[in-house]
Amino acid sequence: MKTELSHPVIDSGIELNVERHQQTLLLRFKPSGKLTPADYLSIEPRLVAALYSINTPKVRALVDLSDLGQIDVRSAWEDIIWMHKHSSEFERIALYNPRPWHHLIARVGNWFMQGEIKTFDQFQDALQWSHAH
Repeated sequence: MKTELSHPVIDSGIELNVERHQQTLLLRFKPSGKLTPADYLSIEPRLVAALYSINTPKVRALVDLSDLGQIDVRSAWEDIIWMHKHSSEFERIALYNPRPWHHLIARVGNWFMQGEIKTFDQFQDALQWSHAH
């Protein structure tokens, strides 16, 4: 049974959509423009609320990087800290439309995550992998 927990919301340059399938959360992120630490702080309460709305969450995420501009070093650091803090809840993260440096982010992210991070050049492939059971 699929339950949409929130309508897509654009908050400080990050579009976020959260769906629930029984004990699994499907998150879709689409950052655009230049990300700042404030962007992460603005969506964190919604993400944490979604994670803790389920007793033992299994999270799968699709991150669409096609409209991402620049990301500053502090924002990248905030991302790594957040991934480490919630690493046990994520089963897989698909990164769509990666640039060469995104492959590096995926490799570094895999050090901090218990789940798997993969990069994809095709949106449908990323969507299928991130939602596969």
